[in-house]
Amino acid sequence: MKSSMMKLAVFVMITAIAMFTVVAMATAGEYLKPPTILEGQYASTGGGTCLEALTGFGIQTPLITSGFPTLYDGRYVPSIWGAGGPWVIMTYNSAAVWTFEHNGTGKVARTSSYIFFSPLGCPTCPWPSGATSHETWNFTYHVGADGKITLTENGSYVSTWDSGLLEGTPYSPFTGQGFNRRGTVAMDGMTIVLNGGLPDIITVPGAPSQLICNDSAVLVRIKD
Repeated sequence: MKSSMMKLAVFVMITAIAMFTVVAMATAGEYLKPPTILEGQYASTGGGTCLEALTGFGIQTPLITSGFPTLYDGRYVPSIWGAGGPWVIMTYNSAAVWTFEHNGTGKVARTSSYIFFSPLGCPTCPWPSGATSHETWNFTYHVGADGKITLTENGSYVSTWDSGLLEGTPYSPFTGQGFNRRGTVAMDGMTIVLNGGLPDIITVPGAPSQLICNDSAVLVRIKD
């Protein structure tokens, strides 16, 4: 009888430990899944570089090297190719506040400091120079089960120059479309790392000018 009771006690103990282990693993598994719905405000810092093709991207003629045709992907090359073509490089750093809504939408308010230069690329443009601006845009977002996040611009990206040679010109405010971002959400949802991802082409409505921007930003949650 005593032996049977001891066996029963051991069985109950093993069962309890197994149940506790399963519950703990389930809890840990749930914790390790990043949130797919975000809500609140995140502050960010970051920077990047943009290539602006004043006549748009996509070269149409073969690129010749040493007299022989060379295969190339011309989708992201200024349409007037070469060092003397009309193109501009912009480098910048920025600080922003990103607001995420529970319904999958959001908005950004950002301030940036720029440096422009265009070696032999646009002798009539006001480069090299510096400038500051503030920018706003709306977006929709999607977070996958693996924590990968995609932000898609909703509407237009609007930049107003606060200083520099473009302040007060017809290029202020500057409007663009195609300002999308990709990145990863931390397990606790408190930090998001964004980057430009694939080379999205940003278009300027009513103008041939197009841009490609490669940048990154780290977002830290500051408010529910």
